Amino acid sequence: MRRTARLLGVTTLLLTWTVAAQAADLRPVYKAPPPPPPVIYSWAGLYGGLNVGAVKDVGRINPSMAFEPVLFTDTTGAFTGAPGTIVAIPGTFALPVATSRSSNVGILGGGQFGYNWQMAHWIYGAEADLAGTNASESFTGALATQTFTGVAAGSAVTRSLSGTWTADRDWQASFRGRVGYSWDRWMVYGTAGVAVTNVTMRSTYTAVTTLSAGLTPIGATANGTTSSTDNHTLWGETIGAGFEYAWSRALTLGAEYRFTHYAEKNFNAGLTPAGPVTPVTAPGPNTLNLDTHQITLRVNYFFGRP
Repeated sequence: MRRTARLLGVTTLLLTWTVAAQAADLRPVYKAPPPPPPVIYSWAGLYGGLNVGAVKDVGRINPSMAFEPVLFTDTTGAFTGAPGTIVAIPGTFALPVATSRSSNVGILGGGQFGYNWQMAHWIYGAEADLAGTNASESFTGALATQTFTGVAAGSAVTRSLSGTWTADRDWQASFRGRVGYSWDRWMVYGTAGVAVTNVTMRSTYTAVTTLSAGLTPIGATANGTTSSTDNHTLWGETIGAGFEYAWSRALTLGAEYRFTHYAEKNFNAGLTPAGPVTPVTAPGPNTLNLDTHQITLRVNYFFGRP
């Protein structure tokens, strides 16, 4: 009887331990929650900012100029062999002049204002900018010097005409669309649109007419310097690319390159120094073809962000 009770006690103990072990295995398994998705920077919204950089103007003009007539008395006869003869050397029509060019790199600075829309990683936007600049381009050209010799040694008439043309700009603006792709706080983009600028063309002419001894001019000879200015607004197309980095939620830094081609424009060339006959033969209009290359550093602030 005592053995039976001991056997029942051991059996009960084993059953209790087995049930407890199985209950322990049935406890719920708790897993760590998944990490939150990474926060992607939003490029959408209204922004404004400042820019500063450098710009190079590359262009060409096609000027023309004319020699003025020369009228004089051959007082001693050294030129014609007959003293007192009146001699007229005719002028010319306006002739094309080849030009050389020196282009300076100017500075520019101003501001921009725009708005972005964002779809996943893609950014679409519109932007306008306005900048001041000291961009300038100079051209030089001259007609070949003409020399007319007389019958006597040393008797001659010489005339020359040269010109300089300077195209100055003091402001420029554009309105463009932008398409970009972002990697969180980095964005690259392309941009294209219309551009406008103002050009002041300054034309300066220097004429030199010399008569040897014994030749007495009748009326004026084309000597001295004249200058004139003309001003026009030029429109064109602009295209470029850039990148931006979000320094903070509201502040971005970036850089941009743009190429702009402006439609050609005719500028009034003014008048060269007068000869004995007026009016003078006016130079033909100067047609300016202008391209620009610019690089700017930019800072933008997104409005309405803490």
